[in-house]
Order: sequence, then structure tokens, then C-alpha cells
Amino acid sequence: MTYEEVIRNKNRILAVVLLISIVLRCVVNAFFVGIAQIIPMGIGGFIFTMLLLLAANKVKPVPMMYATVVLMSLISIALMFAFPCTTNYLMFFLTIFFVVIYEDIRPIVMQAVISSACMVIFYYMYQDKLVETWSPDAMAMCVVYIISGMLVFIALCRLTKAQFEDLQKSHKASESERKKAENLLGHISKSVGVLDQTSGKINQSITITGEISDQIADATEDIAKKAADEVNDIEEIKTMVQSGVEQIQHIAKRSTQMADASNETNTQVLEGGKMVQDLSGHMEQLNARMEVVAKSIAGLSEENARIVEILATLDQITSQTNLLSLNASIEAARAGEHGKGFAVVATEIRQLSDDSAKFTEEIHEILQGIENQTNQVQGEILEGQKSVVACTENAREVNGSFQTISENTSQVLERATRIEMHAKELNELMGKTLENVNNINDAVEATSAAMEEISSSIHDLHGNIGSVVEGYQDLNDITNDLVDVSSPEQDAEE
Repeated sequence: MTYEEVIRNKNRILAVVLLISIVLRCVVNAFFVGIAQIIPMGIGGFIFTMLLLLAANKVKPVPMMYATVVLMSLISIALMFAFPCTTNYLMFFLTIFFVVIYEDIRPIVMQAVISSACMVIFYYMYQDKLVETWSPDAMAMCVVYIISGMLVFIALCRLTKAQFEDLQKSHKASESERKKAENLLGHISKSVGVLDQTSGKINQSITITGEISDQIADATEDIAKKAADEVNDIEEIKTMVQSGVEQIQHIAKRSTQMADASNETNTQVLEGGKMVQDLSGHMEQLNARMEVVAKSIAGLSEENARIVEILATLDQITSQTNLLSLNASIEAARAGEHGKGFAVVATEIRQLSDDSAKFTEEIHEILQGIENQTNQVQGEILEGQKSVVACTENAREVNGSFQTISENTSQVLERATRIEMHAKELNELMGKTLENVNNINDAVEATSAAMEEISSSIHDLHGNIGSVVEGYQDLNDITNDLVDVSSPEQDAEE
């Protein structure tokens, strides 16, 4: 309540007190002077107090306070002029007690001065009427009492004013704090709403990440198994190529023996033709094996491409997770102290996203190396296939040459020399083929080991996602509690 409102209420109370005082005086006077003489005074007092009460509601409080002081003094002066007696003389003393209700130094001092002056003036004006009941020393003591009471009332007013000012300061401070609390609650409510939405998005992202992690884990396990199978197949190819090298070396030795022993041409030609037929069969088998290897390597390239596609999806998920963690950190920073726990979770999610991006980049580099080596090996195998086909055709030509040698032994040495030459070239080619197969074997083994490490890392990532889900569940519970606390329905109930 403001100062003016307090003064307005005191004006009303004082008007009511005046009315009660007039009524009581009329009742007391009725016993001594009769009812007929006090009726005009009662009616006039009632009209005066009603007008005073109406003015207290309409006029500004502070001017009305001074006006009330003046009106009470005028009434006392008018009664003293009309009926100079001790009763009306004491009205100046009574007004001092009425004015104390304002607890304000200015109207109290004003009323004390007016009352003191009027008591002195009217005493000397009507001394002959007042001397029987009122002596000069009594009049002087009344003035002293008025001044003493005024000093006491002034001290009381100062204390009351200090208390009122402290009360107003406390009220203003409490209002300021209340407004700050309302603003803070409004911001907290908005922040909790944003946090709730972000929490739902993070929950959805974590669920999708977990599903994709499971799919990647299954895919890497399948790739690791296929890589192990490829290692076994390449070991078999390696054994076959080594066998082919040994057979080619054996053919070269036979060709040399044929050149040294031309006398045994017919027998050696038959054996050579048989060996060439065997060689042709092995070459066809080798050609078939190399086609299988080429298909396996092509399949490995397709699996490699699938891994690249999966890693691209994982890159997108990692980027989305990083973006979501950044948004969560911002909203946590806005939440202030209430968002610290969520900021820690958001930082861990961002760290996990960065680690996933690094692992994905390393896998990209490994797969790129595997793809380059696979393409190189595939090209070498294609060249080897061409050489094998050429060797098969040469073996057939050698078989025809042996038939011709059986008809014309004079050409045995020349044919044997040609066979020896082709055998050496084939030996070198098979040596290169064996070296390439060894490289393929090493690359496939490295790929298998890398895929096992990737599978293990993905399992660890899946476990970390599980931990994040558990931490997020706690965060989600806290968010739900904040939403319940800051909801308008909860505030309305409180």
C-alpha cells in the first residue's frame, strides 16, 4: 500500500471518529441541557462529517489531510465564539489527539501551533467565563502539555516514517525479486521445452545409430568370413601355380634332353606329346582357376564398394550426430546451471562422433588401398589368363610339332629348341604370376585382419552407444521432471 493510500484511509477513519465523537457529546449533553438543544448540533455534525467523508474519497489524500486539520480548528473556533465554555475550550486540546492518527510531523506541528495559539487567545478573550474553572497556570500548562505531546508525537512520527520507508524498500525489493523470478521461470520453461524437443531428436538419432551399428557389425562379420574364405582359395591357387611352375621347369628339362638325344627322337616325341597334352589340360585348369580368382576378386571389389557405401551412410550419421550434439551444447549453454549435466553428455556424444569420423576415414584409406591392389591384381590375372591361353595354344602347336617330328625327325632339334624357349618364357610368366598371387594373398590377409579390427571397433562403438543410451535415459528423466515442474498446469495448481 502506498503512502497516499494510507493517508486516504486515515482521512476516512478520522471522519468516522469525528462523527462518533459528535454523537457521544450529543448523548452526554442530552442529560444536562435536554434533547431539544442538542438536535441541531447533532444534525449539523452529521452533515459535516458526511461531507468530510465524501471529500476524503474524492480529494487527493495529502491536501485533504491539511484541509481536515484546518476544518477541525475552524469548528473548534466557531464553537468557542458561539458557546465560550470550558467544554469547547478543551476542543483545541482534543484536536491534537485526532491529528496523531496521520503519524506525520507536518500536520501535527500545524495543529499544535493552531491549538496553542487559540487556547491563549480565547482564554484572554473569555477570561471572565473561564476563570472559575480554568486558571492562567492551567492554561499555561495546557500549552506546555501540547508542546510536550507534540515533541513525543514528532519522535513517534519519525520512527513510523523510518519503518514505513524500510517497509517500502522491502516491498520494492520483493517486487523486483518476484519479477526476476517470474522472468527466470519463463526462460526456464522455454529452455525446458527446447530441451525436451532436442531430447526427442537425440533419442531418435541414438536409436537409428544403434540399428545402423548392428547392420555394420553384421556386414563386417560377413566380410571377414568371406575374406577368410578368399585366403583359403588363394592358398589353393598359390599351390596350383607352384605346381605349374614345377611342371614348366620339367618341360624345359625335357626339351634340353630332346636336343641332346636326337637318336631317341621317336620315343621322346611320344613322351613329349603326352606331356604337352597334360600341360594343355593343366593350363585349361589353371585358366579356369584364374577365372574363379578373377570372379572372387570382382566379388571382393563389390563387397569393398558395399563397405564404402555403408561408411558413407555412417559419415552422414556421424555428421548428423555432431550437429545434434552442437545444438544440444548451445541449448545447454542457454539453460545455464540447469544445463551442465546435459552439456557433459552432449560433449561426450560429440567426442564419440569425432572418433567415429576418424575410424571411418581410416577405413576409407584401408579400403582404397585394398581396391587399388585388387584392381592391380585383377589386371595381372587378366594378363596371366592371356598368357595361359597363349601357352595352351603353344602347347597344341608343340603337340602338332611332335606329330610332325614323328614324320620328320630332322626338325626335332629346331622344335625342341623352340619348346625350350617357350618353356623359359612361360616359367618367367608363371614366376610373376606366383609373385602376384603371393601379393594377393598378403593383401587379402591384411584385409581380413583389418575387417576383424573394424568389427571389434564397431562392437565397442555399439557398447558405447549402449552407455550413451543409459546416460540419455537419465537425462530424459530429468527433462521430463523439468517439463512437469515448469508446465503451466503445475504452476496453476501451486
